[in-house]
Amino acid sequence: MATLNTLKRALRQKLDNTTSLTRALSNAQYSDGLDLLVHDAGLEVYQDFVIPQLSLLLAPLFNSRNQISVLEIGPGPKSVGHLPSPLKPKIGKYTAFEPNLLFAARLEEWLNVSSEAGSSLPCLKSIVVHRKPFSLNSGTSAMEDTDEKFHVILFCHSMYGMNPKQPYIEQALGLLVQ
Repeated sequence: MATLNTLKRALRQKLDNTTSLTRALSNAQYSDGLDLLVHDAGLEVYQDFVIPQLSLLLAPLFNSRNQISVLEIGPGPKSVGHLPSPLKPKIGKYTAFEPNLLFAARLEEWLNVSSEAGSSLPCLKSIVVHRKPFSLNSGTSAMEDTDEKFHVILFCHSMYGMNPKQPYIEQALGLLVQ
């Protein structure tokens, strides 16, 4: 029995010396994890289910307006960038709250890149990427000078850190165009 207790103690000590299961991931760890999820089978799910469903939901709004304003909360490195090409020219204003500094940098780079075929979002007139989480009252205070409202608000890779969820959703609803 002493051997079993010694083994338990050694395992607990080893666990204490490794990354805690309750500690938040670093930006690099989160980026690596998302990269694993969106490759191979994860990418297929994203391309075959998530983007088509999102496109289907957004199509009536996009078809009814010349320009759309989008607020993405936790978009990662390129969320609306996965939308089909016919929808991208409708996005005229884009704002994001992305607390992962690696993702925010990649997102800004992607949004600002121009290629031979044109920019990623060709009709984009306004880009704001807040390098912080969407938190209660900080979302509105970061935008209170402009009194911004949005046609589309997407919670992407972010809801797991928002507790309780209802106040965050209510705050976001207050940012929708009426």
